[in-house]
Amino acid sequence: SFGGALVKTSRNCSGGLTPWGTTVTCEEDAPAGDVNADGYQDIGWNIEIDPKTRKVKEYGNGKQEKLWAMGRMSHENIVFKQDSITSYYGEDEPDGNVYKFVASKKTDLSSGTLYVLKLNNTLDANGDPTGTTGTWVVLANSTKTDRNNTKILAKNAGATAFNGVEDVEISPINGQIYFAAKGVGRTYSFKDDGATVSNFKTFVGGETYPINFGSGIIAEEWSGGNDNLTFDDKGNLWVLQDGGKNFIWLVRPDHTQAAPKIELFMATPTGSEPTGMTFTPDFKYMFLSIQEPSAASTTQKDVKGTSVLFNRSHLLVIAR
Repeated sequence: SFGGALVKTSRNCSGGLTPWGTTVTCEEDAPAGDVNADGYQDIGWNIEIDPKTRKVKEYGNGKQEKLWAMGRMSHENIVFKQDSITSYYGEDEPDGNVYKFVASKKTDLSSGTLYVLKLNNTLDANGDPTGTTGTWVVLANSTKTDRNNTKILAKNAGATAFNGVEDVEISPINGQIYFAAKGVGRTYSFKDDGATVSNFKTFVGGETYPINFGSGIIAEEWSGGNDNLTFDDKGNLWVLQDGGKNFIWLVRPDHTQAAPKIELFMATPTGSEPTGMTFTPDFKYMFLSIQEPSAASTTQKDVKGTSVLFNRSHLLVIAR
């Protein structure tokens, strides 16, 4: 509900849950337009919604507002640290950036300091880093002009461009930040040291990996399309591919590119995208969407031998 204060929301993407129980939805589009003439472009923002009231939050100004201080861009998702102050998010563009927002006070996302990631070394032609360190560059975000033009400010600051930043997540095991770049089929990880970052690397992707298959091992190409990321309580990283092979991979926390520890969990029906993986708090149940399979998908057998046809979108519930 916008209550007349806001125009609309559009192309709501992955989003994220806050530690204080609200949800933030992310607009994965940033077209020009200011229909209500409030000085803010209408689309291209994060929006905090209270699931109890089903309304956009107010922040003391007597009206519902989008999260202007977080900046305008093609938002993909957002993840929050348990400190209720710090969040990370990415921009789904061929020259997408990675951002950090540190709120001025806990549980209030209406004001704070906005940073963009700038690596100290470049990425090579394959999208792999040539160094391991970087800095967080502060971006102006106090005026409407600043906030409307976050992308331009990031580019002018020399922010590192990643090809299609998708999901950003925080490992429950080591506290490091992981994010997917769909265009190069890689998931990166790094340690946030405050003003700087260290241990930046390609965590997984871009290679052919040995996969257990029945009683043997086969070599499976990773391919592209890294999209949704999800951590379970054991620190396993689940990587869902949109494009490429549309696989769901399970990457163990002690995986390295030199000594891979990867399993293939699922190959989705023809033409479909796996997305939206989440777990119940006790991690006994997984929820998973299968988006838009091909109408030409063939019949498959379920565990009872019954023929099933996955030729339209489905929600799966998987129990341990």
